[in-house]
Amino acid sequence: MNLVTLGCSWTFGIGCGYEKGENVNQYKKHCKSEENANKYSFRALLSERHGYTNINLSRGGSSNQKQFRKATEYFTERPREKTIVLWGITSTARNELYLAKHHKIKNIAYNTIYQKVNAVEYAENFYNHEHEVELLARQMLHWNLFFESLGIQNYWFDTFNTHKYPLQIPRLLPVDLLTRMTLEDQTYHESTWQPTNEFTGETKKTTERRIRLGVLKELLNPHSKHPTKKGHVMIADILEKNLRGVF
Repeated sequence: MNLVTLGCSWTFGIGCGYEKGENVNQYKKHCKSEENANKYSFRALLSERHGYTNINLSRGGSSNQKQFRKATEYFTERPREKTIVLWGITSTARNELYLAKHHKIKNIAYNTIYQKVNAVEYAENFYNHEHEVELLARQMLHWNLFFESLGIQNYWFDTFNTHKYPLQIPRLLPVDLLTRMTLEDQTYHESTWQPTNEFTGETKKTTERRIRLGVLKELLNPHSKHPTKKGHVMIADILEKNLRGVF
């Protein structure tokens, strides 16, 4: 049985090799290690516990749009393998753009300027969170129908934010991972770990508190704020508990 995983850096396992006490320079040397991710991430733990082969499509910094594209590419070529799909939804304040000059696709966050692409200005003119969540809901329902037609089991989870979807999404786990890990209420995480909303200037005290608690509990590392080994064990346990009969 294949376990196909989709999502952002939390699903990939960025930083999961963090060792307590190492400084930021030591951390940077291995934080993107695929070897560590394939050993310590929750997807790796679940695969090892249950004898699944993990096919990982998640990427660090990935947007939801990127993951829909990766899934389309993968399942167009391999639609009928025995598969369980575990798909993590990330912040809507991300996207990907094809840079014609460089002939490649790049991730963007709506609080950055990259390769002269002013994503902040783009967001001010073309981004609306509620609209993005509605699009997400319809895309998720579409993929549910696709997977059902092929007899593939699929499950969704929100990573940092419990989105207020305008439609009911079957097989979506309640409450996002970050909130479950810290047992805190949430405000929306917009792909910046700073306490200020880039678009409105509002202080995001709750998001800051969730991250601070995650670090204090040693569930998130203090440098990039990604889950530690302990954090990934906790996520694997959360998913197992909510998907009994699958894991």
